[in-house]
Amino acid sequence: EKVPLDGVVLEGTSAIDMQSLTGESVPVSINKGEQILSGSVVLDGALTIRANKEFKSSTVSKIMDLVENASKNKSKTETFISKITKWYTLGVVVLAVLVWGIFWAATKNFNTAIYKGLIFLVVSCPCAFAISVPLAYFSGLGNASKHGILIKGSNHLDVCARLKTVVFDKTGTLTTGQFSIEKVTSFKDGLSEKDILLLASIGEQNSLHPLAKAIVSSCGKKRLPKAENIKEIAGRGVEFEYKGKKYFVGRKSKALENTAVELFEGKTKLGQIDMKDSVKPSSIQACRALKKMGVRTVMLSGDNPATVAKVADEIGIDEALSALLPQDKYAWLESHKTKQQNMAYVGDGLNDAPSLMLADVGISMGINGSPASVEASDIVLVDDEPQKIVSAIKISKYTRKIVLENIVFSAVVKLAFVILGLTGVTGHLAMLAAVFADVGVTVLAILNSIRALTYKPEKAQNKHKK
Repeated sequence: EKVPLDGVVLEGTSAIDMQSLTGESVPVSINKGEQILSGSVVLDGALTIRANKEFKSSTVSKIMDLVENASKNKSKTETFISKITKWYTLGVVVLAVLVWGIFWAATKNFNTAIYKGLIFLVVSCPCAFAISVPLAYFSGLGNASKHGILIKGSNHLDVCARLKTVVFDKTGTLTTGQFSIEKVTSFKDGLSEKDILLLASIGEQNSLHPLAKAIVSSCGKKRLPKAENIKEIAGRGVEFEYKGKKYFVGRKSKALENTAVELFEGKTKLGQIDMKDSVKPSSIQACRALKKMGVRTVMLSGDNPATVAKVADEIGIDEALSALLPQDKYAWLESHKTKQQNMAYVGDGLNDAPSLMLADVGISMGINGSPASVEASDIVLVDDEPQKIVSAIKISKYTRKIVLENIVFSAVVKLAFVILGLTGVTGHLAMLAAVFADVGVTVLAILNSIRALTYKPEKAQNKHKK
């Protein structure tokens, strides 16, 4: 059950899940007299808590305040075309009148002046810009959605094309958030690794602890023998009897650096099961691809330094920071945002929401991501795969390239036909040429924009590898 308010534990002990607050994947033990934060989830046992803060001062409320403040500081990059077309139409009308005036003054022929003014007006019509450029962005957004990438607007796609740094949360983003067995060690002769796992599973089969579930699943779907006199010690482990012998499976040693479960018979340690939150295969692929693209990778996590360093080394992260609270992540982004432009943050938990709002581009996980993180983000990865970030950047770059092609092509052709039409080079075909410079260029730019809908980032990546 989720703790609604910050408080102090009056009675009871339990293991609590603080992953949504700190990103720490390993449950921690809470005892009488200790502080407990709102948003924590009680995994076992029962706690009597005295609330010592009102909701507006609670941890969850502060996180939501960070989200609101971050939205004010969020840099929303305007698309390039919106900047150049802000006063375009008004400018064209004014210049058309000016052209008419100049030719009337020069030729004293009202009809010729009107004709030249109309040529300028037709050629300079902003249809090619106003239609093809938004269509290119629309095609890029549609293409991204086909690949399971939901981008909340063309301005985010434009910023994504110029990313220089991608900052990751660890648990649930780069890792699966589900534990797996890394190593089993037996300390008793004649007792194999399978025997250790079997004995541990017999004791853990009735526990709801995430580590217990991982151990039991290692034995497959076969039916486990029943244990007797089972007693779960909240935050520590399980005591049980099997074939007349007393066992304990859990954690007694405080000196263990890694996440591990120990198996004891009485006071004798029989074995140890080292656990890990497994890395998503696509995380390694994503980081490698980002490095090839010249994008720097950073990992901010609430996990312990040893675990964070190990994951960072396995994935190939450029920089990793550990033991960070949500406000620490927010402060890091805020301090580095002035130095490193176009920074993306990738996360999945409630604790990531402020950072997702603050970053130039916030990217969240669609399946396991919390509602707050999905709401706060600019891009949602439907299948939670970090590799999709690379696809998002490739699609964004390709779309932006097409947008710039449309702008440059339309501007150059229009300028050329304006010069040809006003100087009389096109002769009696001047108006027909002007119509082509307007409608013809618009059609060509539209056809070019549709290419963004058919672009395949996977083929581009394979071509790059070759």
